Amino acid sequence: MLVTRFKKALISCSLGVLLVSSLLGVANASNQEVKVKDYFGDQAIKLPVSKIIYLGSFAEVPAMFHTWDRVVGISDYAFKSDIVKATLKDPKRIKSMSSDHVAALNVELLKKLSPDLVVTFVGNPKAVEHAKKFGISFLSFQEKTIAEVMEDIDAQAKALEIDASKKLAKMQETLDFIKERLKNVKKKKGVELFHKA
Repeated sequence: MLVTRFKKALISCSLGVLLVSSLLGVANASNQEVKVKDYFGDQAIKLPVSKIIYLGSFAEVPAMFHTWDRVVGISDYAFKSDIVKATLKDPKRIKSMSSDHVAALNVELLKKLSPDLVVTFVGNPKAVEHAKKFGISFLSFQEKTIAEVMEDIDAQAKALEIDASKKLAKMQETLDFIKERLKNVKKKKGVELFHKA
């Protein structure tokens, strides 16, 4: 009888400890963040990121990461992308946003969509800084090389809590293959076209 009471007390105490620790775990999870680097330096992104907007570039990343369910807004040019057309099952669910955000960002629309994160190409750093004053979290990039693009994709993967190491390794493998195949091709002078704000 004493043993039975002891077992019941032990089970009850164990369940209490388990319940409290799981509640603390949930509380801690809601305060988690990940640090990633973007155009402006180190950014602390609150986790989880369940609503995201893509402005300017990286419109194909949701296809790569299978995260269309998290996207609430995207630049209007994205709807013309073959990759987006092939992978986005419900385009009417996602708000089409102006690709012309170099001069300013539509802060009112961004607030209305209430994203956890906005991924953008920095056309106008002052516009992004202004929008941040309204509590909007950004990952802003201005990549000029393929290596920088891969770093930016990796930063997005970390913010979305996705392991992109295999995909990035495959990308690097493909780039190395191309480099090897072209090593004997004489480089010609060319013109670099790049939009600068």
